[in-house]
Amino acid sequence: MHSLLEALIYYEQLARMKDDGYQLFGLYEENRLVCCYRAFFRVNFCSGGKQVYLSECVTDATVRSKGYGGKLIQLVKHGASYSYF
Repeated sequence: MHSLLEALIYYEQLARMKDDGYQLFGLYEENRLVCCYRAFFRVNFCSGGKQVYLSECVTDATVRSKGYGGKLIQLVKHGASYSYF
């Protein structure tokens, strides 16, 4: 179990990441978070294109090999092509 101090540190870090443009994406199964990614979106003026950086993919061990990571990547790619820029 995590301590209150660990939780406070986590939420402080999360707030800083949000200020820097990071977003969290999650996939739920029966109201339970089973997979999540951290993503950062930006426009690269040198190449003239949009870029998405995905990091820290976490998948619940009990649901691995169900393709949830791939589904979440598709969701992020779809969102990147429309509304995040």
